[in-house]
Amino acid sequence: MEESLWVDDLIGCPSQCYKEVGPPGMKYVLYLRWRWDNPWQGHIILAKDRDHLTNDEAVWSEDLFEKNHLFFRENELEAAKEALYKLFVDGQLGME
Repeated sequence: MEESLWVDDLIGCPSQCYKEVGPPGMKYVLYLRWRWDNPWQGHIILAKDRDHLTNDEAVWSEDLFEKNHLFFRENELEAAKEALYKLFVDGQLGME
């Protein structure tokens, strides 16, 4: 499986982090978003690459943290990254 390093865009509100993963020819983007009044949200996106997250071909999962009753505060970023990666590896893509 190919994967990139996490890219952190921690500019306050909203902050976001993303990482490309997947077998050759298929790209998933692990995407974390944080806003002032929310915990971290965790999504898996099927997209051409991280530059194409908002086009019509991108397929977004629901918030997998909410679905799995996971809660990560602003200062728990590393735990959120690990949890989202584990959900991906376990096949919980949330795109059913």
